[in-house]
Amino acid sequence: MSQNKAKGAIAWFLRNTVAANLLMWVFLVGGLTVTWQIKKEVFPAFSLDEISITVSYPGAAPEAVSQGVLLAIEEALSGVSGLSDISATAKEGKASVTAELQKSADAMAVYQDVKQAVDRITTFPEGAEQPQITLASRDHQVVDLTLYGEVSQQVLQQYASQVRRKLLANPSITKVDLSGMKDYEVEIALPLSSIERYGLGPTQIAEIIKKASVDGAGGSLYANSGELMLKVDEEKQWATDYAAISVKTLANGSVIKLSDIAVVKEDFEESADAQGYNGFPAIIVQVYRQGNESPMAVSSAVQSLLPTIQAELPTGLTLKVTRDLTDVFQERLDLLLGNAFIGLVLVVIVLGLFLQWRLAIWVTMGIPTAFLGGCYCYP
Repeated sequence: MSQNKAKGAIAWFLRNTVAANLLMWVFLVGGLTVTWQIKKEVFPAFSLDEISITVSYPGAAPEAVSQGVLLAIEEALSGVSGLSDISATAKEGKASVTAELQKSADAMAVYQDVKQAVDRITTFPEGAEQPQITLASRDHQVVDLTLYGEVSQQVLQQYASQVRRKLLANPSITKVDLSGMKDYEVEIALPLSSIERYGLGPTQIAEIIKKASVDGAGGSLYANSGELMLKVDEEKQWATDYAAISVKTLANGSVIKLSDIAVVKEDFEESADAQGYNGFPAIIVQVYRQGNESPMAVSSAVQSLLPTIQAELPTGLTLKVTRDLTDVFQERLDLLLGNAFIGLVLVVIVLGLFLQWRLAIWVTMGIPTAFLGGCYCYP
């Protein structure tokens, strides 16, 4: 008499063990392949959904910045849809506005609307610079390199820029910033004796320099061939240019230049962003990852380039890794894999106490098979 065969997926696999083994290997190999391609991050990526607007207004008090700049920007943004909140801050010489986007808004579309609205403002006070509008984003830093040594600021910045260029030449590295760089500035020191001798005060000198250093549109000229745009290009760049400015003509016809009454020199501006390391001036070379780049790949690229870059540095300059966030990533990965291994061993031991060891091992294999199979079927 024939017996009724059990039905269902489990019964079918019991009767077809080869198929069961093949499916297990598909899950194991496919799952391992998928997990190898999973995006790796030290910290999760997220969008800030903010638009920042910055306007520099050199020399202006906070009240003047608020009245002349902030009010105009707030009025312009009042007609832009997709914004949920607007906050503004007025500081000496600077205006900052942060516009928060609605959750359902298209960030890029709102950014374009904000940019057009701000660009249409024509009531900014004279002296206010061009607004800087940016869509906020969070950069994912991977490695910090510190370049330091007993050298001048000029040499330090020159080699920092060279290190940055060499890093960006590697296809695995797409973004490198420098922290601690200082801008050049022309310093004019006017002695009190010159003020008393020639009767020229700091305000008068500043006005003379302002008129002598001009760079801007000079109008247009219409001709038969068309319209010609005129531009005044007399902006001074270097200390020698400023030193040659004529500040006064004496009764005997002799011309007094700025270099005759003041000390004019080029120097680096004082910056709150100045860096130091081991008692030496330093510049931090910050390496980031972007998009789907792996932090491990970026870190490996930096480590591979480091010996070559260090060998090209002059005596007195040192470049070293001061922070590598992939160490944190590796520690977390090692902890996860270590705990998984310990858990599987405990399962085998506990099952082995009540079942045959061979059966305990096969039952335990169901755990990684199910995990990797889930990764393979739902990547």
